[in-house]
Amino acid sequence: MIGSAQAEEMVPTGSSPPGGSEIHPESAERTTPVTAADPEPGRVLIVDDDQTACEFLETVLRRQYKVTWRTSAHDALEMVADQDFDVILTDLNMTDIGGLDLCERIVGIRPDIPVIVVTGYGSMEAAIGAIRAGAYDFVTKPVDGTMIELTVDRALRHRRLQEEV
Repeated sequence: MIGSAQAEEMVPTGSSPPGGSEIHPESAERTTPVTAADPEPGRVLIVDDDQTACEFLETVLRRQYKVTWRTSAHDALEMVADQDFDVILTDLNMTDIGGLDLCERIVGIRPDIPVIVVTGYGSMEAAIGAIRAGAYDFVTKPVDGTMIELTVDRALRHRRLQEEV
């Protein structure tokens, strides 16, 4: 749940704070516009019930991708059904829907989108469970910025190659 201090910092949809990001308080989501020269940057959805983790990943990835994040897995599922994303990153342990369940649901409705599971609980059993649930890859926390950029880039290239076939 967002504290009152955080809620006061949020800007209603349609207006932009000085940094250029739009913040949507209805489920703590922000979409970052891309300034890179690529005319069609990859669209990345981050799902984590920890807003700080979402903001960190957004900061790392926004240089190359159009990043949207949600702190609610239910809201993320609605977005996946209505919008097109190239890569989805999800936390493993969330309060509303677990990451493996979310991964299975996303793969069930959009098997073309690679899902990367990110977790602070990096056991072999968790990794195997993620891959069995349909995850493209499994990354442990703390997330290394360079590593996550490479992982997302590889997943995006994989998706684009699939689209060509």
